[in-house]
Parts: sequence; C-alpha cells; structure tokens
Amino acid sequence: MKCDWKTKSLFTLSLLAASHAVGASFSYEYFIPSEQGFRSTDWTDTFSVAQFNGDLGQLTGVDIVFGGVVQVSYLVENKGSTATFSWSQQCDMTLTVPGRADPMTIRTTDSGTKTITGGQTESWSAGPFSDDEKLSFSQDSLSPFIGTGFIQMPVTAHATWTFEGGSYAASVNTEARASVVITYQYNPVPEPSVVGLITGLGLLGFTGWRRVKQARKLAC
Repeated sequence: MKCDWKTKSLFTLSLLAASHAVGASFSYEYFIPSEQGFRSTDWTDTFSVAQFNGDLGQLTGVDIVFGGVVQVSYLVENKGSTATFSWSQQCDMTLTVPGRADPMTIRTTDSGTKTITGGQTESWSAGPFSDDEKLSFSQDSLSPFIGTGFIQMPVTAHATWTFEGGSYAASVNTEARASVVITYQYNPVPEPSVVGLITGLGLLGFTGWRRVKQARKLAC
C-alpha cells in the first residue's frame, strides 16, 4: 500500500481581517495491492485512510475518488470440431465509506468471440480496463473524517465470466487493483508569522495616516 500526499494553500492578506485564509487542500492516495500491481479476484481488503487533523483548521469538504483497474487472461481448449466461442467477463468493485449506507461501486466488462480449430488450445489477454466514481461530502457529514487516526474503508473485487460454444474446457484469471484518493478542503489556521505580518502592515498604515493628519494640522 502506498500513501502520497500533496498540499496546496492560497492565503489572502487583508488589513480588515488579520487571519483570513482560503483555498487550502491536500490529498492522500492509496493503492491495493500496489500502485502497479494486481491481485487475482475474488478478494476483500481494507484501506486505512488518514483523518484530517482539526489542528490544521476547519474542514469544509471532502472528495473521494474510488478507482479500479482490471486485466484478464483467458485459456480455452476446444475439445470438439472447429467452433466459434463467445465470452463475457465482468468485475465489480465496491468501497464502503463512513456515513453512507450504499457503497461506492465501479464495474469493468469485456466480451468478444473467437474461432478455435478443433483440438486446439488458445490463450490471450485483455485489458487493462478501468472505471472510477467520485463522491463529495459537505459540512453536515464531515465528522467521521476529523481526528488524528485512520478511517477504515473496506474494498472488494468480485469477477464473473461465461463462455458459450462447442465442447471446451476454459479458465479465466481476473486481476484487479483498487485505488482511493481522498482530498480534504479546509480553512487553515494562519501561522503566527502571517498574522504578525498582517497586523504589522495594519499598524504601519495607521501610523502613516496619523502622520498625514498631523502634517495637515501643522500646515493649517
């Protein structure tokens, strides 16, 4: 499992609001079994996703992108005369997220036909196939994501397949990889140096205004 995070913050300085900050966000990205690897279905696992630390500021939104990549290997032995075979394959992946009754669901499919000479065995691969789903949480459903621990998000990958044709023996190996990207959007707590800078700018402005006012009085 791999965890990467990126932080992007945009701070707005204002003499009227000495601690105003907007647009901060960071993301974590996780993979099962790995960023490049696959695991043969069927399987069940769990993502351990880091929560948002409330000391960083006020959480305003959460986006989750659930993705899956699937590749398939086929092997068919034609035990009869030359025939055309048809097949279909499907892989369903689900992710259970906190505060939501229905899991996030993605699906990949593959299908086709192949003519195989009698008594021959053929093998081939298909994919990779991919799908993803995005889910957003607003302020009234953010509490499960706030803390200093981890959120457990179970994930499953389940595959089915069918073959039709003459007399045959077949095997299908479906391999799947799951990924989760969680993005936290928040209003950050400004650093003391930023607040000091803004306050200092305000004091400089006020001092300059007083000096101009006093100069005008002396000129009169």
